[in-house]
Amino acid sequence: MNDKTLYWVWLSLLLGAGTKNSSEIIEVCSCDPLYIYDPELYGEISDLKVLTARQLGKLKDKSLDKAKEILEFCEKNNISIITPDSSQYPKILLRTPECPLVLYMKGKLPDLSAKISIATVGTRKMTEVGKRCAYEFAYDLSKSGMIITSGMALGIDSIAHRAALDAMGSTIAVLGSGIDVIYPSQNADLYDEICEKGAIISEFSPGTPPLGHHFPVRNRIVSGISVGTLVIEAGERSGSLNTARHAFEQGRDVFSVPGPNGEYNNKGSNGLLKSGANTVTEAEDIIKFYSERYGSQIKFAHITKRRHLQNISLPETKAIKNTGRSRKSNKASIVCAEPPALHDNTDKEFSEESYISLGEPMFSMVKALSKGPMTSEDISQALNIPFGNLLTAISMLELQEIIEKDSDGKYKLK
Repeated sequence: MNDKTLYWVWLSLLLGAGTKNSSEIIEVCSCDPLYIYDPELYGEISDLKVLTARQLGKLKDKSLDKAKEILEFCEKNNISIITPDSSQYPKILLRTPECPLVLYMKGKLPDLSAKISIATVGTRKMTEVGKRCAYEFAYDLSKSGMIITSGMALGIDSIAHRAALDAMGSTIAVLGSGIDVIYPSQNADLYDEICEKGAIISEFSPGTPPLGHHFPVRNRIVSGISVGTLVIEAGERSGSLNTARHAFEQGRDVFSVPGPNGEYNNKGSNGLLKSGANTVTEAEDIIKFYSERYGSQIKFAHITKRRHLQNISLPETKAIKNTGRSRKSNKASIVCAEPPALHDNTDKEFSEESYISLGEPMFSMVKALSKGPMTSEDISQALNIPFGNLLTAISMLELQEIIEKDSDGKYKLK
């Protein structure tokens, strides 16, 4: 902490988290909050045109008592305070329009100027397919040398952090509560491990509860410290879409894993693809995307052959089945190849010639389903298909009305 930290904390307390014009305030005061605190150094505070009338009113409160309490608390609890004038403050975040005035941190923040950071987010109510897909992506991206950032929520977020730790990589969790408030409580062990091997950050002062409106505010930091945001399983109202929106606005890359149409968990993530997100089915797609721009920061040895994770025990996280009702897609709005001629349903023999034009992995999937209905887990394990590719293949076969899901949640030939 430097001698200006007290005033940064004072300023952040008065203006609050998610200050809309924070970057302009930082620029006007030349990264010195004392200019705002002490009118004699700057002149009349009303001259700060970037401040609203409401903000100017708040800044008349010159009491430093609360800020001093926070500094003392942080010093006693090994919490670092990172400010815009600190060398630790991520330069990539400082370039965002709504950068936080203060970051509280536990652990050690990776060098975001030396490594690529990828935000990996998705629904809390993930399916088993989404769980494995998130693990595969985060694990492989970590092995390639990338930093995994997320929000430590249940579901996809937690799995992404877990995979990064398992890969001995770097991970950053951004909280929607005070740095000392573990939320959700089920992630207490994950919180401790990230503190030891990565970093946990928050712009909310210690003791701040995890209120609902904090999370959309926090999401801009998740995307803001990342060069790209990856969305895996997101419903129509998923907070992950909010993170993706911030990424678009910040000029960052957005990636989305496609999934079968009609399922609730895929409506938001599929919608992102229509909004300009990049389609990805495995970590190698993202690695190749950045290979030319950040080649020196990528460990290419890890993309020669992806490792399938069917024999690895994933974290025990309760998967919740989708509740959205399936519906057939509107094929008029989607351009795709004409389906091959279907075999005669009265013919009990499977005709490979009818489906050979599909190509891999769809042909192998149809061949496997010819023996009877299978879950997505069964298909992936039987064919050794990475889950990102599996989701795309299922989606395309459904669009072409070759397969459908039955009442037991298994896929079968139509």
